[in-house]
Parts: sequence; C-alpha cells; structure tokens
Amino acid sequence: MDFEQEFVPLKKYRRAIAVTLSVAMLLAGILCLHLYHIKLERSYDDRVAHFQRLSGQLDRAMFAADSVFQSVFVSLEQPLTYHFDPFIMATLDQHANYYYRKLPHGAGEIIGQGLFLQSTQAARQWQQVMALGPAFNTALALIRSVDAVAYIKDNGFAFVKRRESNDSRLLTAILDGKLSPDFTKKAYNSSSKIEVNGQTYFSIGQRRSSTSNEHVVLIYNAEKVEAWLNKVTLTDSEATLINKSHINLLSEKEFNLEPLNEMTLLAPWVGGVHLFSQKEARPIDLAFKQSERAFRNPILYEIVLELLFLTGFIIATFLAVTWLSGRIFIRPVSHFVRYLTLQEHTPKTTFDYVIPIDWQPWFAQIKRVVMQKQALLEQLKQHNLVLDEQVQEQKKALARSLDVKERQASLLNTMLDNIPDLIYFKNIDGSFIGCNAAFEAFLHVKREEIVGRELHEITDKFSELTALEQYMRLQQRSLTQTLVMDEKSYMLTLAPFYNEQHRLIGSFGVARDVTEQQQTMKSLQTSEENFKAAMEYAPNGVILASIDRRVLVLNKAAKRYLAAHTTAAGSQLSALFSEESYQSLVETFDCLLKHEQKMAELTLAQPGHYSWLQLSVSLVWDKQRQPKYFVIHLQNITQLTRAKLDAERATLAKSRFIANMSHEIRTPINVVLGLIDIIKKQGLSDSQMAYMSQVTYAAQQLLNMLNSILEFAKVESNQDSLVMKDFNLIDLFDDCSRLIKPLCDQKSLVLVNQIDSSVSPKRLGDMNKLKLVLINLLNNAVKYSESGQITLSVTPVKEQEEEHLCFSVSDTGVGIKAQNQERLFDAFTQGDDSLSRKHEGIGLGLAIVKQEVALLGGEIKLHSQYGQGSQFYFSLPLSKAESNLGHVRVLWFGGSRPPIVLNDVHMEREPDIAHVITRLKEHDFDYLLCEVTPEPPIMDMLMSEEVMSLVQRIYMPDSSHSFIEHNETVVGVLQDGYIQRIRNDIEAQQQNPEKANDKLATIEGMLCLVIDDNELNLDITANLLQQQSASVVKCNSAKDVVLLVRQLQPDVILMDVHMPELDGYTATRLLRRETPELPVSIVALTANEQAQEIDQALAHGMDNYLIKPVSRELLTQVLAQYTKSPVSFFDRTFALKQVMGKEAFLLTMLQKFAKLCIGYMQQLEEPQPATDVALLAHSIKGAAAGLGFNRLAEAAKLLELHIKQTDGIKEQALVTNLKQKLKQTESYLAIECQGD
Repeated sequence: MDFEQEFVPLKKYRRAIAVTLSVAMLLAGILCLHLYHIKLERSYDDRVAHFQRLSGQLDRAMFAADSVFQSVFVSLEQPLTYHFDPFIMATLDQHANYYYRKLPHGAGEIIGQGLFLQSTQAARQWQQVMALGPAFNTALALIRSVDAVAYIKDNGFAFVKRRESNDSRLLTAILDGKLSPDFTKKAYNSSSKIEVNGQTYFSIGQRRSSTSNEHVVLIYNAEKVEAWLNKVTLTDSEATLINKSHINLLSEKEFNLEPLNEMTLLAPWVGGVHLFSQKEARPIDLAFKQSERAFRNPILYEIVLELLFLTGFIIATFLAVTWLSGRIFIRPVSHFVRYLTLQEHTPKTTFDYVIPIDWQPWFAQIKRVVMQKQALLEQLKQHNLVLDEQVQEQKKALARSLDVKERQASLLNTMLDNIPDLIYFKNIDGSFIGCNAAFEAFLHVKREEIVGRELHEITDKFSELTALEQYMRLQQRSLTQTLVMDEKSYMLTLAPFYNEQHRLIGSFGVARDVTEQQQTMKSLQTSEENFKAAMEYAPNGVILASIDRRVLVLNKAAKRYLAAHTTAAGSQLSALFSEESYQSLVETFDCLLKHEQKMAELTLAQPGHYSWLQLSVSLVWDKQRQPKYFVIHLQNITQLTRAKLDAERATLAKSRFIANMSHEIRTPINVVLGLIDIIKKQGLSDSQMAYMSQVTYAAQQLLNMLNSILEFAKVESNQDSLVMKDFNLIDLFDDCSRLIKPLCDQKSLVLVNQIDSSVSPKRLGDMNKLKLVLINLLNNAVKYSESGQITLSVTPVKEQEEEHLCFSVSDTGVGIKAQNQERLFDAFTQGDDSLSRKHEGIGLGLAIVKQEVALLGGEIKLHSQYGQGSQFYFSLPLSKAESNLGHVRVLWFGGSRPPIVLNDVHMEREPDIAHVITRLKEHDFDYLLCEVTPEPPIMDMLMSEEVMSLVQRIYMPDSSHSFIEHNETVVGVLQDGYIQRIRNDIEAQQQNPEKANDKLATIEGMLCLVIDDNELNLDITANLLQQQSASVVKCNSAKDVVLLVRQLQPDVILMDVHMPELDGYTATRLLRRETPELPVSIVALTANEQAQEIDQALAHGMDNYLIKPVSRELLTQVLAQYTKSPVSFFDRTFALKQVMGKEAFLLTMLQKFAKLCIGYMQQLEEPQPATDVALLAHSIKGAAAGLGFNRLAEAAKLLELHIKQTDGIKEQALVTNLKQKLKQTESYLAIECQGD
C-alpha cells in the first residue's frame, strides 16, 4: 500500500501545488492572448500608416502628372517662334481612314482621322503641337511608368510621344478614344484599362477647357505601375489603383472599396486587411489588401514563442520550489506518518532515516501518546465487534428496504414516463423536484437540468403557469384550467401535497394536450351551425320528421310553402298537409320502411300561391340498420308546371296553326304560280316578263319560307326527310369554318380542320342537314371552350364491310361530367326552338342533333372527361358521287406514294426535281403536284417559264391560304384537305377552264358615300355604283362629313378633291382626326391625273384615287378591295321583289321601317331582360331581312343566337353592333327617303 497517497494532508498539498501551477499557466496564456491582440492592433496601425504613405506617394505622382498637364497647357498658350518646315507635312502616310507622320529626330508622332488636307491652319496646328515635344520628353523622363503622352483635339487629331514606337496599335487605341477619360463628370479624370499587343494600359487626362474636348493624356503601363506598387508594398500584401468607376486598373482582382474612415469594426482585420482611400481631387484612388492569414501568422508565431518561454520558466520555478519543500518538510512528515501508522510493521527504510534534530522531540512525545492509546484501542476493538454485528443486521434490513423503494420508484418513474400528459413536481420554494419524460420533451431541457431550478431560470415563457401556481398555493386547493402553451391547448390541473403533519411541502401539475379535442369540438360546432344555417336558409323546403310522424325540424322555406309559420317542433306532420296529400306521404313513408329504399319522390297539389310541390323523401338509418327519421325536401314547381301546361297548349296550337297555314298558303301560291305560267305565254313585253319573273321569285320565296317552317315542325314530330344531292366535303368544311371562325377569333381559339387524305371529296347526301349538325356541335364547342383549339375532322371507317365517314368535333373546353352525359341528348333538358329556320343551324339542341344524325343514318356518340374537353362523333354512309378523271395525266413530285383519292387519275411519281423536269419535257402531263412546299432553289426551277409552259397548273402546299394563285400556273393550296382541294380544282378546270379561272371583282351590296359639288358628276358616279348593285348616298358638300360618316359608317367614300367651302383634302384630314375609331376607306375623285395631285391625295390620308371620267370596270376594280363585309348592306332588288316592283310602295315601306329603326334603338337603350332583347333582335332580323337590309339582319341574328346559346348577354359588343347597324340603316333611309 502507498501510504503517501493515503495521507490526506499530503494529498491536498500536492493538489494545491498542481492548482497553483495551472493558475499560473492560465494567467500566462491570458497575458499572451492580450499581448496578441495588442500586437494585432499595432500591426494594423502599421498597415494603415503604410497605406497613408503609399497614398502620399500617389498624391505626389498625381501632382507630377498635373504639373505635366499644366506645362503642356502653358506651352499651348505661348506664341510660336520657331521656323516650321512645311515639308514635314508633305511626307506623311495617308491611309484609307487616317493619316500618320513620324516626326524626325524622335520628336514624336502625329495621327489623324480621315483625309489630310494641307492648309495654313493645318501647318499652324502641326507647329503648335511640335512645340510640346520638350514637355512630353520631360514627362517621359520623370515618370518612368508612363509609356506615352498624347495631346488630342476634337477633330480626331493627336500628337503622341512614346517610349517605343514600333507598334501602331497603341496609336489606333488613342485615335479611337479608348484611352480618353470620361470628362462629362470631371475635367481631371482617368480612363478604363485596355489591352494593346499583350500590354495593359490606362491613362490620366485633363481637359483643356470646359467648352471643348481638347485634352492631354498620360498613358501608363499597368505592369510597370504594378511592379512599382509591389516594390513599395509590404510583403504578403497587395495594392492597386482604382478609377472613379471603381474599376481595378492593374489587374482583375477584387478589392474591398469601403473607405478607410468608414472601417469602425472592433477587429477590422477579420476577413483580411482592406484599405481604400478615395479623394475627389485625384483621378485615381489607392486600394490595399492583405489576407487575414498573412496578417495574423507572423504575430501568432511571436506569441507562441513567448508563451513557450514563459511556460518553461514557470514550470522550472515550481519544480525548484517543490524540491526544496520536500527536503525540508514533506519528507520528514512522510516518515513520521509511516512510523505512527505502522508501528511494529514499520519498514526498515523508516528506521534508517536520520530524523532532523528539530523533529526528534516531537517524534518522542507522539510515541508516548500512541502507546497510551493502544490500550484504549484494544478495548474499542471489542466494542466494535459487537457494534459491527448490530450494524450488519441493520444494513441488511436497510438494503432490503432500499431495494423495495428503488423498485417502487423505478415503477413509478416508468409509469410517469409512459403517460403522455405533462407531469411535474415542485418544492415549496417553486423549484422542480422531478418530472416525467413528456414534460422534459415539452421544455426541451434534460431532467437533470430541470431538477432544483425554478421555471423562470429554465425559460422565459409560460409566465401564466407560474401565476396559476402562485394562486394555487395562496388558495391551498387544487384548480383546473385550460391554458395555451406553445400554440397548443392544455387542460392544466394544479394541486398541493402535504406531509404527515398536514404541512404544505410542495405541489404537482398535470397538463393534458387537448388541442385536437378543442379543434374537433370547434369544427363540430361550426359544422352544426353551418348545417343549421344552410338548412334554415335553403331555397327549398326541408322537413325532418320522426318515425312516429312528428315534426323535428322545419325550415323557413318549408313554412312558406306550407303556410305553417306557427308550426313548432313536436307537432303532428298531418297538420302541414291536406288529408289527401298526407295520405300519399304516409304511403311513401311505409314504402321506404318496407322496402328499405333510400329515396322516393312524389308531386303534391295544394291550394294557395304554391300550387304544386315536388317532394323528395329519404329515410335515414343508423349503424344498426334501424330507421331514425325521414328527410323531406320540398321544391316549388308551380311555375314549371304551369309553363309545362302552357307549352303543351302552345305546341297543340302551333300544330293546328302550321296545318292551317300549309293549306291556306299553299293553295293561293299554287294559283299564283299557275296564273303566272299562263300569263307568260300571252306574249308579254320584256319589262312585263321581268315583272312576272319578280312575282314568280317572290312567290317562290314565300313557298320556301313555308317549307322551312314545315321542316321545323317535322323535326319536332320526327317526320323530317332527307334531300339527297351531290355535295363536296371541302365546301362543307369551308362553310363551317367561315361561320365558326369569327366566334373562335373572339375567344382566341384555334379552329383546325382535318380531312383524311384518303377521303374522296365528292359525296351523295343531305349537305344542309349535315352542315346544321356540324355547325351546332361547333357552336357548342366554342361556347364551352375558353382556350385551346376546336377540331373538325373526317376519317374513313369500315362498318359491316361498307365504307362510312366518321365526322368528329372535339374541343379542349370544360368537358361533361359522367352523370350528365346520359341525359345530355334528352329533349326535355335541351331547348329546340332554334330550328325556326331550316338550314341556319342556330339554336339546334343536342336532342335535335341526335334526331338529325339518326335521320342521316348514324348515331351521335360522346367521349368526354370533365375538365379536359369533349368529343362528339358519328359515322354516316355517304356514298361517293360519280366522277371520272381517267383522262387526266398528273406527275406527283414527292417521296411518298400518291394518295388514293387520285386513284382514278393517270398518275406517275418522281421524287427528284431533275427527273421531274425531264419527264415533263418528254411526256405530256396536265398537272404537277408537289407533296411539300419546295425549297427556294427548286421553287425557282418550277416557276421558270419553261416548266410552267409544260403543264396547265403546278400545285404546292400553302399554310396560310385555302387557295391562292401565285401566278396563272403556280397555285398554293391549304394543307388541310390538300389533295381534295386539288381534285376539285382539276375537275373545275376540266369541266369549264375559263370559269374556273374567272374571279371577277364585285361591289355588290357595298354602302358607298359619294361627295361631289357637281350634281351631274354626282349622278353619274351614283348611277355607275347602282348598276353594280351598290347602295349609294349622295352628298354635294363635305361640310357635315364627320357627322354623316359617324351616322352612316359607309364601306367607302368617293370624294371630289376640289369643292367649295371644304375641299376633299381638308375633309379627309378632318375625318382621320375626328373619327379614328372608324377606319373608313376614302377614294379621291379628281380630273387631274398629274402625279403631284395623286401624291397629295395619298399624303392627306386618302387610300386610293380615281381619274374622271371613271369607267365601270375600273370603279369596280378599285372599290372591290375595300369591301368590309361579304353581307350586302341593302339589297334593293330584293326589296323591290318583296313589294312586287312598286317603287312608291317600297318608298312607303322604307319610310315606315326608318321609324321602326328609331323605335328599335329606343327599346335597346332601355334596361330589359335578355329574353326580351332576343325577341327584339328576332323582330329586327325579320323586318330587316324582309326589306333586304342584310347587315342589319345579320347583326340581329348574331345577337339572337348569342343570347340563346348563353342564356344571357355575355358579349355587349353584339348589342353595340346592332345599335350601330340600326343607326346606319336609319341614317341611310332618312337620306334615301328625303331624296326620293
């Protein structure tokens, strides 16, 4: 055993020695750390001082540069006294864009832009700048980093003095201004750096005066400047020059450009030493940086060496002190303790030890005391034996008790830790005694750190918890309260606990997370309130009735429908209904209970305002399949029932009316047509024959109208029939596109036609009915699509070994829900009043589409996914119409096989253009078909006169037009239906080539305003227009032209140029300025055919011109290009036919219609339901169409169609358009009737 280690005082002595040494070492470390920071600050101050010295050197360098500039400017102001040899100017080198002269004797170089012209002024300028040579030489001699000095004038002239004049690229940079500073902000400034021949340069320049850009620049070699800075800068640091745009002039490295006086950080060297001095007077500034590592490391090495030296000194001192104390005190004490402790077992080394003289008396006295006490020790041993036995027994009992308590405590802790509630215990002073794992996780603090501390020492949150605990201790009773902690709700229970003497010794708390329960309860309450509110304020009546026929709940609508405002919950259900209605309801209840049905419906009639009620009764079952209560939904169907009855009566009346009309109208029409045929044979004159033809036409129109009405009735009664005729699929698709394209353009939808290349275009069938179906489907597709595209396609399909054509209309609209698709084609759910006109296809419901498709021999089908669009498709057995092109020879220019549509044509294929031309020359081909649009070189070959003379026509795809003639031979054809369109054109060429190429311009139906002060010219022009079936308004003055144009909105204005009061030019300018919203075309009428007159007319805003006298052909050709609408404004011929050719009667009708237009406009201005607007539009359409005002009728028709399709007015522009057309018509009639 090592007794020295067991001797407690000795152990404490050594520990104290170790602690003292550690403290000394710590103080040494702190001292070195403080010294380290002091050295860092001093070193940083040294860097700042060094930077200031560098900045001072830069100031001196800038002062030297400024001295050079001032000496140059002084030299420029001095008068010239030396003789100048003009021969120097004669020997310069003149280049394309500049001239150059290297002066003799190294005097410098002169460069200039452009062509040098020798003159007295040029000689004086050369003499002046050559006088700058000494100043430039001085600058180069004094400033070693300057490679060149240049004097530059505004006119691209420069005088340059360089150290090395071998390379001219530096001169080019000077001449291009790349080394000229920006003097817009400062007259003394620096340029950006540039690289010339591998060298980097920048310049410092000064402008001579503020009124010119004449300046002098010192061009510095950046590498020399950088070498100078590296030489004068501290080791492991960098310095550079920065211009006023904060651009590094010497390298690409980045520097911190925060000014020196703004660096106020406690340790500014963190992240490196960055110094920047910015002075307004200098053109360039100085920046300095040194990495933090380079800054700290030297100082760190010094501090480490000092720390090592100080540590060694402290350790050596402590070792010496420890050795001396051991010799004088520790060793004697150690031997003395051994002697006292061991006695007879004392080691020999202890007795061999020579006791110091001073210690010997103490050793003897202590030995006597020890001997006396040895006897007492023996007695104590005996007593100890007895006590040891008793202690052992007590230890065993205590161990058993502690084991039980540990097991109980472990069990209790395990139980508490597995409880999710927050549980904690506190002492009477508020400090924690213990807690469970949940509370530990709640505070995010370990249990060992919680015990013994108060809550405010652990966290600054949950002050309300401390307040509740204080209140509990004050009241000395438990309390329970809901508390929000960490955004969660807890049910907190606080209670005190007492000792056996009933004294308060602490408290405990239990907190249960009830956040979900409260949220669930709140959601249930909200849901219940919403349910009650929804049921109470539902538009339909709701009754909850118990199984024993008592009212549980009755909402407001049910009370209103049943006039039961005083009925309360618990009343008998029979009190709400009549005896008969209640009996029906009871039978429904019994049926639901007996058959365990979910719902049943019945209709009840009752007296009062709500005569008809639709009841939907459902039975609610519990989880054990026991009935709980009935739910009765009441819907007021009084108006619906009355409307149904009215509709049935109206349908019956309409059927009787149509039958009577068919009899009463067909009989007189047959008489009229028969008498006309008899009268025609009586030898009438030409005019009389014309009248008879008009009467015949009018009667035929009336008959056609009657047929249309009867056709509508047949569709409703499923008695419709087909009119089988040959038709062309291309015409069908083009007609549909013309009608639907404007609607698509309004919604930015893309309309795509897809015609399978194998489909023959000529078919036999009822084209009008097929068009009605497709247009209706396309209208629906446009209506329910907001973006994307509408696709109309036709493909061949095989059905029962027979070729059918499958037509498809697909969209990218909202789609149709699956539950609505089954009843989509029901007649009851879709209105069918849109068949009021047979072949216009407006308002045709899907039920009518279904009937028409069935009549055509197909079945309409639907594929739709809600949210992704719909596709309607059907197949029809349309047989091919007879067509034979076997005698036609066609050459197919393309790589793929020719389409089967042209199988009856003699066709040959050739993919190579060279072989195509050869075969065209060697064989007699009628047509050349290109599979794809040729590239420009091939196109040039095909459009050569030689190739075009070999065939009748060359067809090629064109992506923007359906059919466009590039010239008489080359024709571009739309890619959709490309082959079919070509076949149609070939057939037209073969049947009537002249008619196929005849595309005459026409102005029929245009509304023209003619303004001419000469009445004769006015009548002649109007007569020419009227011969072409154009509507004409004549005016002999342009004074009120703005008002007239706004009211009339003509397609084109023919205006005389020279008129009194207001000439044509002034009127045109006035119209362009006052009516920009009306882009009306203006054609000048002039008798002056000079180019100046024509140019003046066009310059004043006129679109075209006509030279008097005007021929009908030229007038038609010019005006036809300004046709705004394919629909004619006023068909006077039609109107005359309507009134049997009677001009007077027509005038009367027009006067009446003008008054009607005023009334129509007044009605449109008044607020009214959309249905009334639709009826008004229908009336306008009928009246306008009957008198030949087709544009007005078309505007009314579009508005009526829009309202029927959208059940409202979604496009207000259609109403505005109709108002404009009414105002246009009324204005026209006012002038027409007044003139007549």
